[in-house]
Amino acid sequence: MSQELDFLLDIDGGGVVEKDGASAYVENLREWLHTPVTTRYGNPAWGNNLSMYKHEPMCSDTARSIENSILLKLPKDCPQIRVAEILCTPVEKDMYRISIFTNYGLVDEVVSI
Repeated sequence: MSQELDFLLDIDGGGVVEKDGASAYVENLREWLHTPVTTRYGNPAWGNNLSMYKHEPMCSDTARSIENSILLKLPKDCPQIRVAEILCTPVEKDMYRISIFTNYGLVDEVVSI
């Protein structure tokens, strides 16, 4: 059984929110989406490489490139998560809504590139 703390360290009456089972894997993926490569202490290779799209035009071609980038990098960092589908759409300047359908459920996040 996997356990994961809420990556934004949300708290409730019992302290920092903990996730178990499938929701722990979803939380791990949420953290991965918000963690650029080289920023995780002790494991700088872990995280997304989406910052390379920061100065690209916000269009469907860039969104498809982001989807492919996630498909290539995520299995290396989180091998237990299998991706069924990814949808990426521009929201506003340097922000994309990324929806990832996994074997543990849907992760739908607005991510700053």
